Amino acid sequence: MEGQEVGTVYCGFASQGQSTQVKRYHINGNRSAIRLKVIYQAVLDFIQEKS
Repeated sequence: MEGQEVGTVYCGFASQGQSTQVKRYHINGNRSAIRLKVIYQAVLDFIQEKS
């Protein structure tokens, strides 16, 4: 996206009865690696917040 540094990814999290959260991640690597790494990090963050 123009104006954003390569590797910047935004993820939104929504749970029933709670407000939607948006997190910004900056991941290094090629497009495929960025996609995989951000999924792992987002899921880990979501689990940590729920515990």
